[in-house]
Amino acid sequence: MATFQGYPRSDGPPGVRNYVAVLPLSVAASPVASEIADRSREDVRATPHQLGGDPPTDAREQVERTLAGIGRNPNVGAALVVELGTEAIDGDRIVDDIAAAGRPVSRLSLRDAGGTAASVDAGVETAADLREEIASLERVECDASSLIFGVECGGSDATSGIAANPAVGAACDRLVEDGGTASFSETPEFIGAEHILAERCVDDELRERLLERVDQREAAAQLMGVDLRGAQPSPGNQEGGLTTIEEKSLGAISKGGTTPVQGLVEYAERLPESGGLVLMDTPGYDVESVVGKVAGGAQVVAFTTGRGSTTGNPIAPVIKVTGNPSTAKKLASNMDVDASTVLDGESIESVGDRVYETLLAVAGGRQTAAEQRRLEEFAINEIQPAELAERGGTRMKGRVFDDVALHMAEADNVVTAITDLEEGDTFAADDGEIELREDVPFGHKIALVSLSPGDRVVKYGEIIGAATDPIRPGEWVHTHNCESTRGRPDADATEEVNA
Repeated sequence: MATFQGYPRSDGPPGVRNYVAVLPLSVAASPVASEIADRSREDVRATPHQLGGDPPTDAREQVERTLAGIGRNPNVGAALVVELGTEAIDGDRIVDDIAAAGRPVSRLSLRDAGGTAASVDAGVETAADLREEIASLERVECDASSLIFGVECGGSDATSGIAANPAVGAACDRLVEDGGTASFSETPEFIGAEHILAERCVDDELRERLLERVDQREAAAQLMGVDLRGAQPSPGNQEGGLTTIEEKSLGAISKGGTTPVQGLVEYAERLPESGGLVLMDTPGYDVESVVGKVAGGAQVVAFTTGRGSTTGNPIAPVIKVTGNPSTAKKLASNMDVDASTVLDGESIESVGDRVYETLLAVAGGRQTAAEQRRLEEFAINEIQPAELAERGGTRMKGRVFDDVALHMAEADNVVTAITDLEEGDTFAADDGEIELREDVPFGHKIALVSLSPGDRVVKYGEIIGAATDPIRPGEWVHTHNCESTRGRPDADATEEVNA
C-alpha cells in the first residue's frame, strides 16, 4: 500500500499542509484578509474572492458551502473568518461548520474592530494565536487511500488529450486502485463525451443525473446568450490543434482515468474519502473549478496544460503537468511533470507512474512550482441570475508513425502531427504511405483516408466531427473543413463509429 506523511485530523482525512486559513465573507473583507496573511507567517493563507455580501438565496447558499468547505479542508488546521459586518452571508453557519470539524476558528468584524487598519492589526494577532495552537502537530504515516485528488485542465491543446490528460488519468487509476478518491469537474467540457461518461456510471440513477447536469449547464449558458457548442473549442484551443467540442471533451475526460464513475456531487460539496472516481458539477472556468474541488476536500490538485497555465491555489498544492514540449521548455520553472515524453515514446503508464509518485511526494511535503512562487488564485463560482430562472474502461495506447504522427486508436481516420510538418513530407501508416498535401503545424490533424462532406472524422476511437468539404489523405483537418456534429439534425450523440 502506498503511503505519505500527513497531518492527522480529528474529523476526516489527514492534511498534506497545516495552514491557518483567513476566509473573507465578501469582496469588501477580502483586502483585509489578504493583508493579514501578507503580514503573517507563510503558513497563514488568505482566500480573497470577488463576490458581494448579499447575493440571491441560492447563490448565497453556494458561497456559504464553499467557504465552510475551504475551512474544513484537511489542509486547514485553523481558520479566521473575516467579515465587514453587514453581509447577508451566514457567518455563524460557516464558523459552526468549521468548528464541527474540530478546527480552532475565530471571527473578526471590520465594523466591530474599528475599521480596516485596526482589523488588520487584530487579525495578525489572532492568526498568530491560531498558528501557535496548531504548530505542534507533526506528520505521521498515512495511507494513500485517504487522499482526495482533484484533477483539472486549462489552456488545452492537442497534447493535452494525447499526453498530459491520459497520464494524469493513469495516476488517478493507481490512486483508485490504492483505495483513494479522484475527482474531475468542468461539466461543460463533458459535452460531446457525456455519453461515454454515462456508460461508465455505476447505476442508472447516476447515469441520468450526469446527463441531466450536462443539459442544465448547457441550458444555463443559453439563458446568458452563450452557445457552448458553437463557442468551443476556444480560439486558443483551436490554435493548439483542437477542432471540435467533441475532440476537446474526449481529451478532457481522459484525465479522470478509466475506472467506473462512482458518484456526482454539487459544486463545493464534500467529496467522499475512499470514494473511487467521483465527478463534481462545476463551470468551465478553471480557477472556480479548482476551488470547488478544494472546498470539497481535495488535498492535492493536478492541473494539466498544453499552451501554458500557471494557476495555483492558496490551500491545496497544485501539480502542473504539460504534454507540450515547447511549454515544458519555456515554462520549465512552472511545471512539475513533463508528459511530453509520450511523444518520444514513453508510455502513458510510465508517465502516469511519475505523476503518482509526484502526488505522494507533494502530499508528504514537497513544494510544487506554484507553491514555491506563491501562485494562489482563488474565485468562487457565482450562480448567475439567469441560472436562477476513457471509454468503456479501456485506455487508448496510441502509436507513433515514423516519429511524426500519433495514431490514438485503431478506428481513427486522422492522426496528430507531433512535429511541424511540411507539404511533401511522408510517413508510413498502416494502409500505406501518407504524403502531406500541405503544411501541418504541430498538434494538428492529418487525414488518413478520403472523406466526403458529411463523413465522420474519428479520433480517440470516437466521432469528433464531420467533414464539410472533400478531404484527401494527407490533408490538414481543422476548422476550415471539419465541424462539430452536435446539434445537427443528422447526428446522434450516441452515434457509434462505423455504425
